[in-house]
Amino acid sequence: MWDAMLKILSIITPVIIIFGSITLFKYIIFKFKSNKYYKNLNHQLDSLIIKLKKNEEISKNEIKNLLNNFELTGMVYESLKYYEKLNLFPDNLKSLEKQAEFEFVFWLMHPSELGYKPKAIEFVDKIEKKIDNDTKVITYFIFKFNKQENDNKFYVGFSGPYEKNHVPFSGTIRTFSYFHEIDFMSIENHVDEHHKNLLKGHRLDYLYKTAP
Repeated sequence: MWDAMLKILSIITPVIIIFGSITLFKYIIFKFKSNKYYKNLNHQLDSLIIKLKKNEEISKNEIKNLLNNFELTGMVYESLKYYEKLNLFPDNLKSLEKQAEFEFVFWLMHPSELGYKPKAIEFVDKIEKKIDNDTKVITYFIFKFNKQENDNKFYVGFSGPYEKNHVPFSGTIRTFSYFHEIDFMSIENHVDEHHKNLLKGHRLDYLYKTAP
């Protein structure tokens, strides 16, 4: 009996070690890519931060040129807000729809998700849901996006949910995409599935006055 167990262990142990090594390697690569991603974003803001710290004059054109990289939108907003220069932030990017688009693009570009800016992205709709015994309304923004040049399929993604009193560019940790094709089912069904998954996983508990 012991001989049989030792034989089994001699087979299983190397497999466990190999699997663990692969998992650790993937984690190290993920952390490296994540750190590089955020470091690159911060580096693009260096000149702006230096000017803000020195209280030097900054033109709206400088901000506009910086925002050609749409993924910097939230960081630029927060920087200008901190130094009380929000008058320089473009009005056309202040809407909740644009905030939602930024959050979704920012999520997509993370190394653990799509990893790069989508070829195309388009706002589709916004859908409200009632929670907490119908005492609170939250809003999902739905986008369709195309992954890359040689991919003609469009996929659906969600930004939000957002509360009525959402603080601008404060982020939302429920932004997500299952990378389902948008024509797979109706927009309403896409949102219903996502909303139910969040409820099932207790991912919306923070919105409730009392635990659901």
